Amino acid sequence: MEETLDLRQILQILTRRKAIIIALFLASILVAGIASKQATQIYEATATILVNDSGSSAEFLFMENFSGLGGNKVQNYVEILRSRTLAIRAMKSLGYDYDVYSSEFAAFRKSISVQPITGTDNIRISVQGEDSKDVAKIANAMVYSFIEFTREMNQEQAKNARYFIEEQLSMITADLVEAETMLQNYRQEERVLAPTEETSIVLNQLIQLQTRKAEMEMAKQETTNRIEEIKKRLSQEDPTFVYSTNITSNPMVATLKQRLTQLETELAGVKAQYSSQHPTILALNAQISEVQMQLSNEVEQIINGETITPNPIYQALLQELIFLEIDSILADSNIEALETNISQLDKELSGLPEKELALARLTRDLNVTEQIYLLLRSKYEEIRIQEAMQTANVTVIDESIIPERPIKPNTKLNLAIAGVLGLFIGVGLVFFLEYLDTSIKTPEELETIMGLPVMGRIPVGSKRENKRSHRSGSNT
Repeated sequence: MEETLDLRQILQILTRRKAIIIALFLASILVAGIASKQATQIYEATATILVNDSGSSAEFLFMENFSGLGGNKVQNYVEILRSRTLAIRAMKSLGYDYDVYSSEFAAFRKSISVQPITGTDNIRISVQGEDSKDVAKIANAMVYSFIEFTREMNQEQAKNARYFIEEQLSMITADLVEAETMLQNYRQEERVLAPTEETSIVLNQLIQLQTRKAEMEMAKQETTNRIEEIKKRLSQEDPTFVYSTNITSNPMVATLKQRLTQLETELAGVKAQYSSQHPTILALNAQISEVQMQLSNEVEQIINGETITPNPIYQALLQELIFLEIDSILADSNIEALETNISQLDKELSGLPEKELALARLTRDLNVTEQIYLLLRSKYEEIRIQEAMQTANVTVIDESIIPERPIKPNTKLNLAIAGVLGLFIGVGLVFFLEYLDTSIKTPEELETIMGLPVMGRIPVGSKRENKRSHRSGSNT
């Protein structure tokens, strides 16, 4: 017959051996208190920064991130903050001279924790250590080293963009002078002042398309320059990197590019007929977005297949390279679509008389060149101001301050855990001892074992009571 314990028996067991439970409870708390008192105190300092959405000062002068697939800037910055490069910058700014292979530098990096704050563009930098002043200094050093790092990156991009615009301005200025001279000479020689009204309508459409095409060609050139720059920086970050895949020759990329060109051509054609909210235009925009997403995934797979486990800065550059490659492909598709529409308008002009056709073409060349020149001048002034500002993409929300109290050891928590653990061990030990104890403790146990009823009981009293009873018995 299986023996079971009811609640009353359990309480009796615990009460009977309560001294063991209390002793283990107090011993656990005492040990935890002594250990917490002797443990090394650890302090934590925290700084918070905000990653701005405005982008770098030189980000795409002639078109916004055209693919619409901008990289995860916050995550890229988190990886940069975790990088060895930034740790070295912070270390040197504090005056430390650790060897990058030393245990001191490893401990320095290990003390730094970087976490993005979910749902925001904020990043939290935390530093733990034994010295409360040092952890605050290290956290602030990380923040300002990072700001300086991003400022240098943006300044370098702005400088490269300014060089590119200066080069383009030099060429377009010469083209503008030549176009003005040719148009003026033709008017004087042929005594023709202006195209007819009907020709002017077609000519204005053609000028708009060719101006846009010229902008796209410059954007494509700018993107190509930045791709080469990123590849150069990638090779400096990781000498083992080999990027040999020609993305544009990939069959899937070529198919998606052809499809994108068709859709862009259709869109350019219907824009002249319908408003931007017309169902036809909305449907075409949706199809273009879908193809762009497929193109993005394909390019990312190609590039990732060529890499060897990169460091964090390498990863950020690689992410930027992916989107630059996508923008390059999309720019090609737009240029092809614009050329298709320009070709159609050229056919309309080809039926004009020879003199009027020549005048229209010279007028078109001059107007397109003027538009490009004005655009370049405007962009040039913008980039000069931005380069002089030397801005970073980071705002400090909270600087780290010297912590007043250590975060480790948490004495209260340690005592609470030790107390609960002591109680569990005490209760477990009581039941284990009870299991080992085979003595008879109650009349009921005796009846169960012997199978006979209990006829009488001998009361158990104190020694004083027993003596008193003994004296009473002898007097009688």
